[in-house]
Amino acid sequence: MGYLVAGRIKGFEDFFVAGRSLTAPILICSLVSSYYGLDALIGDSGDASREGAVVWFTYGRPYTVALLLTALVLARRVRAGQFLSVPDILAHHYGRPAQVAGAIASFFYALPILSIMGLAAVGQVLFGAPLWVGAVLGSAFAVAYTAMGGAWADALTDTVKFVIMCLSLAVAVPYALSAVGGFAGIQERMGAEFMQPLGKAPALYTAAYALTALSALVEPLFYQRAFAARAPATLTHALLWSILLFAAYDWATTAAGMAGGALMASGVLPSDTPRDQVLLRVMTLYLPVGFSGFFLGGVLATAMSTVDSYLLIAGGNLVYDLYRPLVNPRADDRTLIRYTRLSLIFSAGVCIVIGLYFQRIKEAWNFMATVLSATLLVPLLAALLLPGRRRPLAGTLSAWGGLGAVAVFFVVMDIWGVPHEGLETRALSVGDVELFREYALFFALPISWLGYIAGATLGKRA
Repeated sequence: MGYLVAGRIKGFEDFFVAGRSLTAPILICSLVSSYYGLDALIGDSGDASREGAVVWFTYGRPYTVALLLTALVLARRVRAGQFLSVPDILAHHYGRPAQVAGAIASFFYALPILSIMGLAAVGQVLFGAPLWVGAVLGSAFAVAYTAMGGAWADALTDTVKFVIMCLSLAVAVPYALSAVGGFAGIQERMGAEFMQPLGKAPALYTAAYALTALSALVEPLFYQRAFAARAPATLTHALLWSILLFAAYDWATTAAGMAGGALMASGVLPSDTPRDQVLLRVMTLYLPVGFSGFFLGGVLATAMSTVDSYLLIAGGNLVYDLYRPLVNPRADDRTLIRYTRLSLIFSAGVCIVIGLYFQRIKEAWNFMATVLSATLLVPLLAALLLPGRRRPLAGTLSAWGGLGAVAVFFVVMDIWGVPHEGLETRALSVGDVELFREYALFFALPISWLGYIAGATLGKRA
């Protein structure tokens, strides 16, 4: 398909945003399949096997609220401008320094680290291969067809993958639940606390993960699809339908993960099974021949649909948002397309290195969402929603302040923090207060907001 649509590529807009001509059905399939990668399928199910129903109720549903705000408040404002990326919006309102900070944050967020980690897990579970083998092979395949057809290849293949990933999960979940006697059997093995919507972790820890839903308001994928939509109304309708599918998909992965946790408690699965491999091991154990192959095809489709979309965004951040304004402002479309194709390979390499650093998909997700939200949330929403003239210094101090705060927090945690076995993270004790690595956004967002206020005040005086 990548080869077949390559002939449609006439300019950079065709390559990066599909000529701004995607229809609502294609947008729905592309949004769901791209945004919900193996972080949802494998990561959320792994978390649910350990923490229970809180994954759907408290970790997942704040995203519903954020996505509703995106659909009803931001979609038309975003689509009204002729932008190509999120940093492009910052450049328009605040200038180049804010654009650079936004491009750095968007690049690290757009790296499909979570799906690369999932591909590595698939290779290890199915073939006993080292983690890096699955990561490299999966990345290479996605890079190949995305480099050929750009956003067209991405969107059209995602439509096919959407069908496979949803049907395969719908077939698989009843088998997983029947293996433990349904939700009654899960509660019998895991206890009533496992079914509580708020979970049993410390309230601030739970709130920290719920707060990552703010990233949906500045999600590069949604904005890139907004720029590719045929019309503002097309985008709004696609987002509203996608929200229903997101919630259903979330519940399916949570239910399957809870069943996996019950099987671990019963001794059917080894107690030391890595959480990010629970779903794969449950399905290969209980699905009959044929269905198990179909499910594994769905796993690969889920991974690929995220890898291709986000690698394209990351490549665009490097070339369109960094190389073009800083190195070659007069670059023509042919140069931008060629360099973006090369940057797909570079982005995949960076992604594999970072993905193999983190031990759990949930850890990697928190890092990515924190970097994005701390850097972009305040300046981007201010640019889209606040009236009046924007002060360039406000956007610059806000974006760089949030990005710097996150960097400092994670460095401090890696140097002085210690492993916390109960929550599988790193913690640092300050007096009687225990800080977790997931708390970075609590510090970074206020710093970003104060940077915006300071920049607006100083800019006004100047």
